[in-house]
Amino acid sequence: FGLDDVPTQIGWIIVDNGQIVDQREVVLNWYSVESIDKQWLDNRMINVLAAFENLGLIYPVTVESMKGKGFPPADVLAAFGSVIQQCTDNRWPLVGHNIVRFDLTRLPKSFERLSLPFPRIDQNLLFDTQGADAGQQLLRRGDSKGFPMPGEPAGDYFARMCTARVENKS
Repeated sequence: FGLDDVPTQIGWIIVDNGQIVDQREVVLNWYSVESIDKQWLDNRMINVLAAFENLGLIYPVTVESMKGKGFPPADVLAAFGSVIQQCTDNRWPLVGHNIVRFDLTRLPKSFERLSLPFPRIDQNLLFDTQGADAGQQLLRRGDSKGFPMPGEPAGDYFARMCTARVENKS
C-alpha cells in the first residue's frame, strides 16, 4: 500500500466504563467519489486482491462489495474523525494494530482528498498493539530498548518499536 491508497474498510469500537457505546464496521465505496480515477481504483483493487491471494489470504473487500455495500467515504471518514475527536476529548486511548505506522500515515491523505479536516490526535493516548508486541520481544531478549524512554510520548514509543521490529527482521 502506498500513501495515495484509500481505505476500503474502517471499523471501531468505543468502550466507556467497560460498556460498548458504539461499534461499526463499514466498507467505503470510493466508486461514488467523482474525483477518484475509476481505472486507477479498478487496477488497485485487482492488484491488492492478487497480492493477498498470493499470500494465501482473502482480502475482505471486493469491487462488488465496495459498490454494493459501501458507504460514501466522506460520510464514513467524517464519522471516524468524530470518533477520534471523542477519544481525544474524553482522554480515551486510541488502540489499533499497527495504527502508528499504517493507519495514521495513510488516513490524513484520504481526509485531505475529501476536503475533510483530520482530527488532532494526542500522541500520549495512542496504543499500538504491534508496537507493544515488538517492545515485548525486545525485552524478552534482554534489550532495554523495549522500554519507553523517559518523557517519550506513547505514539513515538510505538513508532520506535514498530521500526525496531522491522529492523530486527532484516
